[in-house]
Amino acid sequence: MKNQYEEAEVKLNQARSQFDIIGDLLGAAQCLRSLGDILWMKNQYEEAEVKLNQARLQFEIIGHHLGAAQCLRSLGQILLERNRYVEAKLQLNLAKSKFDAIGNHLGMAQCLDYLGDTFQAQGQYQQAQVAHEQVKSIFTTIGAPLSTAYCCTSLGTALRHQGQYTAALNELKQAREIFASLNNTKWIEICDGEIDLIPLPHENTD
Repeated sequence: MKNQYEEAEVKLNQARSQFDIIGDLLGAAQCLRSLGDILWMKNQYEEAEVKLNQARLQFEIIGHHLGAAQCLRSLGQILLERNRYVEAKLQLNLAKSKFDAIGNHLGMAQCLDYLGDTFQAQGQYQQAQVAHEQVKSIFTTIGAPLSTAYCCTSLGTALRHQGQYTAALNELKQAREIFASLNNTKWIEICDGEIDLIPLPHENTD
C-alpha cells in the first residue's frame, strides 16, 4: 500500500507540473487536492494541510466552489483527527456553507455530521445531538442507509451521555437493524457495545 501511495504521488506531481506548464489551473488544483488526500492517508498531516490549502486557493481563484468546499471538508476532518477542534469547526462550517450555496446536500450533510463528531469529542453532547438529528433527516431524505446508520449510532451515543436512555436505545437499535441488513458485522458489534453501556432499566431520566 505504501508503494502504491508513493507511485501515485509521483504521477500526480508529474501531472501537476504538466498542468502548470499549459496553464490549466483546474487540473493543477485537482492534482494538489489528490496529493493532499494521499498525504492524509499516510498520516502526514502537516504536508496534507499545505497541499489542501494550496488546492483550495487555486479552486477559489478560478471560481470552482465544489473543489474549494471539498478541500475545506478534508481540512476539517484532518483537524478533527488531530484534536484541533476550534480550527476543525471553522473549516467544516466554511465547507458546509459552500456546499449549501451550490445545492450539494450530501456534502453539506457530511460537514454537519463531522461537526457533530467534533462537538461529541469535546463533550458537547447537546450540540452533537442537534447536529446529528439534522444530518439523519438529510441522509434519510436522500436515501443513504449506511450514512443514516452511522448517524444513528453517533446520535445514540450523544443521547446516552445526556441520560436520555430510551431515545438512545431506539437510535442504536435502528442503526443495528440497518447494519444487519447490510451484513456490516463490525458496526453491529459497535452498536451492541453502545447498547451494553446503557443502564438498565432503559428509562429516560428527564
